[in-house]
Amino acid sequence: MRIRFQFLRFGLAGFGLLLIIFYAYWSMVWFDYSSKKSGRPKFDTQGTPRIAVAAQMEELFGISHRTISYGKGDTPVWHSELVLHGRYGLRMFVPVKIHSPTNGVVAGNPVFLLDEITEVQTNFTTGVSHMGGHWKFGQKEWDQLYRAKGDFSVIGIVLRTNEPVKNVEAYIKERMR
Repeated sequence: MRIRFQFLRFGLAGFGLLLIIFYAYWSMVWFDYSSKKSGRPKFDTQGTPRIAVAAQMEELFGISHRTISYGKGDTPVWHSELVLHGRYGLRMFVPVKIHSPTNGVVAGNPVFLLDEITEVQTNFTTGVSHMGGHWKFGQKEWDQLYRAKGDFSVIGIVLRTNEPVKNVEAYIKERMR
Protein backbone atom coordinates (compact mmCIF):
# COMPACT_ATOMS: atom_id res chain seq x y z
CA MET A 1 0.00 0.00 0.00
CA ARG A 2 2.81 2.40 0.93
CA ILE A 3 4.60 1.74 -2.38
CA ARG A 4 1.43 2.49 -4.38
CA PHE A 5 0.91 5.76 -2.50
CA GLN A 6 4.52 6.85 -3.21
CA PHE A 7 4.07 6.02 -6.90
CA LEU A 8 0.78 7.92 -7.02
CA ARG A 9 2.30 10.96 -5.32
CA PHE A 10 5.26 11.10 -7.73
CA GLY A 11 2.99 10.39 -10.68
CA LEU A 12 0.72 13.34 -9.81
CA ALA A 13 3.72 15.64 -9.27
CA GLY A 14 5.17 14.60 -12.64
CA PHE A 15 1.82 15.14 -14.34
CA GLY A 16 1.55 18.61 -12.77
CA LEU A 17 5.04 19.49 -13.98
CA LEU A 18 4.16 18.27 -17.46
CA LEU A 19 1.07 20.52 -17.49
CA ILE A 20 3.15 23.54 -16.46
CA ILE A 21 5.71 22.89 -19.21
CA PHE A 22 2.95 22.39 -21.79
CA TYR A 23 1.22 25.65 -20.71
CA ALA A 24 4.50 27.63 -20.91
CA TYR A 25 5.27 26.26 -24.38
CA TRP A 26 1.72 26.84 -25.60
CA SER A 27 1.78 30.43 -24.31
CA MET A 28 5.00 31.21 -26.19
CA VAL A 29 3.70 29.65 -29.41
CA TRP A 30 0.33 31.42 -29.10
CA PHE A 31 1.99 34.80 -28.39
CA ASP A 32 4.21 34.45 -31.44
CA TYR A 33 1.24 33.31 -33.57
CA SER A 34 -1.05 36.11 -32.39
CA SER A 35 1.70 38.69 -32.97
CA LYS A 36 2.18 37.45 -36.54
CA LYS A 37 -1.57 37.19 -37.12
CA SER A 38 -2.20 40.77 -35.94
CA GLY A 39 0.60 42.06 -38.18
CA ARG A 40 1.97 44.06 -35.25
CA PRO A 41 5.73 44.10 -34.87
CA LYS A 42 7.19 42.71 -31.66
CA PHE A 43 9.49 44.93 -29.64
CA ASP A 44 11.70 43.95 -26.73
CA THR A 45 10.74 46.03 -23.67
CA GLN A 46 13.16 44.17 -21.38
CA GLY A 47 16.81 44.97 -20.80
CA THR A 48 18.11 48.46 -21.52
CA PRO A 49 15.39 50.75 -22.90
CA ARG A 50 16.02 51.57 -26.54
CA ILE A 51 13.72 54.58 -26.42
CA ALA A 52 15.78 57.63 -25.40
CA VAL A 53 13.26 59.28 -23.07
CA ALA A 54 12.60 55.94 -21.31
CA ALA A 55 16.35 55.47 -20.82
CA GLN A 56 16.57 58.99 -19.33
CA MET A 57 13.68 58.22 -16.96
CA GLU A 58 15.44 55.10 -15.71
CA GLU A 59 18.76 56.93 -15.44
CA LEU A 60 17.16 59.40 -13.04
CA PHE A 61 14.75 57.23 -11.08
CA GLY A 62 15.65 53.56 -11.51
CA ILE A 63 14.18 50.61 -13.37
CA SER A 64 10.60 51.00 -14.56
CA HIS A 65 7.90 48.60 -15.64
CA ARG A 66 7.74 48.77 -19.45
CA THR A 67 5.10 47.72 -21.93
CA ILE A 68 3.97 48.40 -25.49
CA SER A 69 0.32 48.91 -26.38
CA TYR A 70 -1.41 49.81 -29.62
CA GLY A 71 -3.53 52.94 -29.82
CA LYS A 72 -5.59 54.42 -32.61
CA GLY A 73 -4.50 53.26 -36.03
CA ASP A 74 -2.36 50.50 -34.50
CA THR A 75 0.31 53.04 -33.47
CA PRO A 76 2.62 51.40 -30.91
CA VAL A 77 2.84 53.32 -27.63
CA TRP A 78 5.69 52.77 -25.17
CA HIS A 79 4.69 52.88 -21.48
CA SER A 80 7.10 53.23 -18.55
CA GLU A 81 5.89 53.33 -14.96
CA LEU A 82 7.69 53.49 -11.63
CA VAL A 83 7.27 54.50 -7.98
CA LEU A 84 8.96 57.59 -6.58
CA HIS A 85 9.66 58.12 -2.88
CA GLY A 86 7.13 55.45 -1.90
CA ARG A 87 4.33 57.94 -2.59
CA TYR A 88 4.16 58.85 -6.28
CA GLY A 89 3.49 56.93 -9.47
CA LEU A 90 5.27 58.34 -12.52
CA ARG A 91 4.03 57.17 -15.92
CA MET A 92 5.33 58.04 -19.36
CA PHE A 93 3.64 57.33 -22.69
CA VAL A 94 5.27 57.95 -26.07
CA PRO A 95 4.36 56.81 -29.60
CA VAL A 96 7.15 54.78 -31.18
CA LYS A 97 8.05 53.45 -34.60
CA ILE A 98 9.31 49.89 -34.42
CA HIS A 99 11.94 48.85 -36.96
CA SER A 100 12.78 45.45 -35.47
CA PRO A 101 12.40 43.63 -32.13
CA THR A 102 15.48 45.51 -30.86
CA ASN A 103 15.30 48.80 -32.77
CA GLY A 104 12.71 51.53 -32.32
CA VAL A 105 12.55 55.32 -32.27
CA VAL A 106 10.29 57.96 -30.76
CA ALA A 107 7.54 58.90 -33.21
CA GLY A 108 5.80 61.66 -31.25
CA ASN A 109 5.88 63.67 -28.07
CA PRO A 110 5.94 61.94 -24.68
CA VAL A 111 3.28 62.57 -22.05
CA PHE A 112 4.17 62.23 -18.38
CA LEU A 113 1.66 61.69 -15.57
CA LEU A 114 2.65 62.04 -11.92
CA ASP A 115 0.10 60.86 -9.35
CA GLU A 116 0.42 61.36 -5.62
CA ILE A 117 -1.03 58.44 -3.69
CA THR A 118 -2.09 59.39 -0.19
CA GLU A 119 -3.52 56.07 1.02
CA VAL A 120 -3.80 52.48 -0.18
CA GLN A 121 -6.45 50.16 1.20
CA THR A 122 -5.87 46.54 0.34
CA ASN A 123 -8.31 43.69 0.01
CA PHE A 124 -8.08 40.21 -1.47
CA THR A 125 -8.16 41.18 -5.15
CA THR A 126 -6.99 44.75 -5.67
CA GLY A 127 -5.82 47.84 -3.89
CA VAL A 128 -7.97 50.92 -3.67
CA SER A 129 -6.02 54.15 -3.64
CA HIS A 130 -6.82 57.66 -2.62
CA MET A 131 -5.11 60.21 -4.80
CA GLY A 132 -3.67 63.56 -3.84
CA GLY A 133 -2.11 65.64 -6.57
CA HIS A 134 -2.13 64.80 -10.27
CA TRP A 135 0.23 66.46 -12.74
CA LYS A 136 0.58 66.12 -16.50
CA PHE A 137 3.57 67.45 -18.41
CA GLY A 138 5.34 67.03 -21.73
CA GLN A 139 8.71 67.09 -23.47
CA LYS A 140 9.58 70.71 -22.58
CA GLU A 141 9.10 70.10 -18.83
CA TRP A 142 10.84 66.73 -19.08
CA ASP A 143 13.92 68.36 -20.60
CA GLN A 144 14.04 70.83 -17.67
CA LEU A 145 13.53 68.01 -15.16
CA TYR A 146 16.24 65.88 -16.79
CA ARG A 147 18.76 68.75 -16.80
CA ALA A 148 17.95 69.32 -13.09
CA LYS A 149 18.70 65.62 -12.39
CA GLY A 150 15.13 64.79 -11.33
CA ASP A 151 14.38 67.86 -9.21
CA PHE A 152 10.65 68.35 -9.79
CA SER A 153 10.69 71.83 -8.24
CA VAL A 154 12.13 73.22 -11.52
CA ILE A 155 8.75 72.53 -13.12
CA GLY A 156 6.75 73.75 -10.12
CA ILE A 157 6.05 70.42 -8.39
CA VAL A 158 7.11 69.97 -4.77
CA LEU A 159 7.33 66.31 -3.78
CA ARG A 160 6.90 64.97 -0.26
CA THR A 161 9.98 62.78 -0.30
CA ASN A 162 10.03 61.61 3.32
CA GLU A 163 6.41 60.48 3.66
CA PRO A 164 6.04 57.05 2.00
CA VAL A 165 2.58 55.47 1.89
CA LYS A 166 2.09 51.93 3.17
CA ASN A 167 1.37 49.36 0.40
CA VAL A 168 1.97 51.83 -2.46
CA GLU A 169 4.48 49.49 -4.15
CA ALA A 170 1.93 46.64 -4.15
CA TYR A 171 -0.77 48.94 -5.52
CA ILE A 172 1.43 50.18 -8.39
CA LYS A 173 2.51 46.62 -9.24
CA GLU A 174 -1.15 45.54 -9.36
CA ARG A 175 -2.02 48.52 -11.56
CA MET A 176 0.80 47.65 -13.97
CA ARG A 177 -0.45 44.09 -14.55
